[in-house]
Amino acid sequence: MSYEYSEEGLVEKATEDVLNQLDWDVVTAWHNETFGKDGLLGRENKSQVILEKYLFPAFEKLNPDVPATTYPQAIEKIRERQSGKSLAKINKEKYEFFKKGVPVSYTDANGGNPETKIQGFRLSRL
Repeated sequence: MSYEYSEEGLVEKATEDVLNQLDWDVVTAWHNETFGKDGLLGRENKSQVILEKYLFPAFEKLNPDVPATTYPQAIEKIRERQSGKSLAKINKEKYEFFKKGVPVSYTDANGGNPETKIQGFRLSRL
């Protein structure tokens, strides 16, 4: 199969071009990724899809009034696997995290248990 009719040629390259036009940093890691904390994407293996190396700093920047102890809780909710639901329903629920934030709770200085939402994403219209 020739390159111009491959998935990479038809889909990935076109997507990369659009993302570059939107000033996104695009990293092609398929063949040249190194793993570990100081690796290319900071993940331990290919199955780790949440790039915590980038998500934690985004949490800090976008949630200055929320304790850092809530960040692992937010990561777990994003990572959580759900059985008994359709893939479409799961995707919709996860997408709500991007739109509205990830619900978390913590113990405040008064011993209360306030609930809040962790923002870690900035979405914009194309």
